[in-house]
Amino acid sequence: MPWDPIWNGSRSGDAWLEYCNEHPAAKMMGLKAVDTDGQVMRFRLPHAPAMNPNGSVHGGMLAAALDTALAQTAMTGMPDDGLPNTAGMNLQYLRPAMPPLDILVHVTRSGRQMVFARAEIFTKGDVLCATADGTFAVVAPKHVALREDSDDV
Repeated sequence: MPWDPIWNGSRSGDAWLEYCNEHPAAKMMGLKAVDTDGQVMRFRLPHAPAMNPNGSVHGGMLAAALDTALAQTAMTGMPDDGLPNTAGMNLQYLRPAMPPLDILVHVTRSGRQMVFARAEIFTKGDVLCATADGTFAVVAPKHVALREDSDDV
């Protein structure tokens, strides 16, 4: 069965983590949601999905992983049927992101139309290597177009 972007369950617990881990982008990158507590989530990126010559995670791939982690965490601050649409993301690279990476994300502010989240990315030895802030518009499921036929593109 294909992954369904419309999530109707609780945004906490093991079922929520499983849903997050089945997201196609998360699976492609190897991003794992490992813990959730209210509007705080922890993720792990054990390997570099694409690496730089020095072995660090490529910046674009790190940005993609962060967009996924920030959006999933933002969902914990949305109404039960709210879905995230990335409105903006600001990423600060502080030092090479050498895997494995631990990513801690928390909702900083939430409302009916927008949710804001912040991520801190830690490399080996619990060293902060990047931070990111994401802004997400809250979208109702009825506004999500599911494309089942490539002719509709």
